[in-house]
Amino acid sequence: MINIKYIQKRIKSGTAKKLALRLVLLGGFCSGAAPVSSQEIERVRWQVPTGAPTTVPGLDAIVHASKWLSEISNGHVTLRTYEPGELIPGFEVSSAVEKGTYPAGFTYTAYDQGSMPEASLFSYIPFYLGPIDYIAWHYSGGGEELLVDAYSKRNIHPILCGVTGPQLGGWFTSPVSSIEDLKDLNFRIAGFGADVLSELGVNVSSISAAETYQALERGVVDAAKLGQPLVGLKFGFPEIARYYMVPDWAQPSTATHLMINKGKWNELAVPTRRLI
Repeated sequence: MINIKYIQKRIKSGTAKKLALRLVLLGGFCSGAAPVSSQEIERVRWQVPTGAPTTVPGLDAIVHASKWLSEISNGHVTLRTYEPGELIPGFEVSSAVEKGTYPAGFTYTAYDQGSMPEASLFSYIPFYLGPIDYIAWHYSGGGEELLVDAYSKRNIHPILCGVTGPQLGGWFTSPVSSIEDLKDLNFRIAGFGADVLSELGVNVSSISAAETYQALERGVVDAAKLGQPLVGLKFGFPEIARYYMVPDWAQPSTATHLMINKGKWNELAVPTRRLI
């Protein structure tokens, strides 16, 4: 483990933003989408609740996607995003889209692991693929077909919206130097990584990203795993959790998805679907 001051001196937010942008653009090129004339596009006005704060670089893929969709459709397609808690809690995005409460949402599939064990496969699991490998698997290795098939059973059409790079091992309020130090620790972590830590005697908690700072501050959790170093800095974690564990094993990459209600998706004309 290393002191956070060491990391702070070496992080440049511009680098993270550029990487996220390049990965999203690469995803678009790999999909092979053909150009669409704005005259063919119908008007779409969707409310899109999000599963994590979009003010944090790396979690803001939907913000870029919404902007680009509006620009290239001459304003015909507008996705208005809402932060977690504004419309619904972050963990309820997929359920709300499935029921048709909202036409679309932006979230991690790993949040659906409780009701859909295979869901984490499409977002993040321990010792998994790196970001470029994940994109290759999604577009050329059958990943997209598996994703669409899995969520079709839930009345959802999912679209890969962003992929971030490896996270680190977590923010800690005190040093951890052995596996024994993890026992009985209260740790905020989601996905299959939580299952692994539970086997080691860790008390895992799946509180939302937006609630993590307060949980650390109040001592509800002793450690938290959430995004790349830049994400933690944005949330202010160094103020209360001064140690950061490296390297990470639980999330070599993290994918986010635009979840669209299947009925709403099927109602769209083919040119509009192609554009989105």
